[in-house]
Amino acid sequence: MLATGGLVMMIGMYILLLDRVAVVTGGNKGIGLEVCRQLASNKGLIVVLTARNDQRGASAVQKLKEAGHSNVIFHQLDTTDALSISRLADFLKSRFGRIDILVSGCVPDCKACIYIVKD
Repeated sequence: MLATGGLVMMIGMYILLLDRVAVVTGGNKGIGLEVCRQLASNKGLIVVLTARNDQRGASAVQKLKEAGHSNVIFHQLDTTDALSISRLADFLKSRFGRIDILVSGCVPDCKACIYIVKD
């Protein structure tokens, strides 16, 4: 189990993550956007797509919603700005109380790094 408080089901080769929250940094393009798309295909998972640029982040979420992924939301994040990080943390704490999966897709010269948060 990835974390307490939710349900993980295995159906065939697919794992369904129910009542889970995933945050993807740099989710508006490239690997980050594809990670968001893949995660959003799991309807029991809420995906928080983050990006530095509000317009690009909102546009990426809109494209995912148009593709049928209604479980994706946007929040602005600049990982080099402490205030931006704090605003995201406050949002996540007040809206969800936790995160279960963190995907760092905004690391230069690196493929996406995935962190599973355990209690």
